[in-house]
Amino acid sequence: MAKTNFTQAQRYAIFTAHGEKCWICREPVSLAEMEVDHVIPESLAEHPALKNILKAMGLPEDFDLNSWANLRPSHRDCNRDKGAHRFKPSPMFIMILEKGIEKSDHVQELHDTFLSDRKLNTSFSRVLAAAQEGKLSPEQMR
Repeated sequence: MAKTNFTQAQRYAIFTAHGEKCWICREPVSLAEMEVDHVIPESLAEHPALKNILKAMGLPEDFDLNSWANLRPSHRDCNRDKGAHRFKPSPMFIMILEKGIEKSDHVQELHDTFLSDRKLNTSFSRVLAAAQEGKLSPEQMR
């Protein structure tokens, strides 16, 4: 069961940065049906073996399981089938993690843009509503 509740901005950023595809089956996934999956399961956060697992993956001991590098879009069924499965540190799995690390800055930019655009759109909508209701003076309209 997921511990982290992701915001719409986080979901959008992860979905967009990873090509709108489930990382497990590589099939398209819609934003509405997408779940955010932890590549290295979130359930390992308190597990005593986590440091050894991270070391085997070539990751630092302080690797954050909730970092952009570890989060991917997935179908609900794919995510449930994977569950808390721990993948072996194979070259393919390490490559998946490396790609996440490489995309982290891009995911953060998408997240920040989503929030900024959302605030601008909300503000603009409020200004338009006030204008339509006649609550703005001519000076405010300019």
